[in-house]
Amino acid sequence: RVGSSIYVVGGFAAPEGATTDRVARYDIEAGTWRLAAPMPIAVNHPAVAASGGRLFVYGGYTDVGALSGETDALQSYNPATDSWALLAGSGVKLGAATLAPVGRRLYAIGGASGGAAQRLVQVYDIAKGAWSAGPPMRVAREHLASGAIGSRILVLGGRDGGRNLDAVEVFNTRTRKWRALPDLRTARSGFQAAVVKG
Repeated sequence: RVGSSIYVVGGFAAPEGATTDRVARYDIEAGTWRLAAPMPIAVNHPAVAASGGRLFVYGGYTDVGALSGETDALQSYNPATDSWALLAGSGVKLGAATLAPVGRRLYAIGGASGGAAQRLVQVYDIAKGAWSAGPPMRVAREHLASGAIGSRILVLGGRDGGRNLDAVEVFNTRTRKWRALPDLRTARSGFQAAVVKG
């Protein structure tokens, strides 16, 4: 969500199921949908976050069918100008990661590279336009969900080798340390999480 709009980006488009660059914007107040400017790079399974009034789309797969063709691209959308910019790539091509904003940084966590689940944490400094490495998660996973609460990022579930996971970890961005939390009641992957009122 950016302002009073919710964005849906990329994925597979009917009827042929091709990976799409389409972006749909839902106006919460008007209750209407319209298409926004398309992304520079069409992706499915990207990681998406909003920060500072902009939308950020990281990684994903560029090919249809078998999940392949990962990208390290970071795409940024400005609603005020209905335009996209390609920012610096992370240097690691990933699909099915998660992206969490804390302050003026974006945390790209987990994902798959070459079909293998990763423990990676990559940090993008929005002001500097540069990536750095963060401390890895304890559990490698892709198709995971996350939510940022203050300076902490909760990472939930995910998948490794086709097996759904119930693992939950929290990352403190100030201390740069991970710790385990109680497991999910149901192991799951390919889902989303949202923070509501903290």
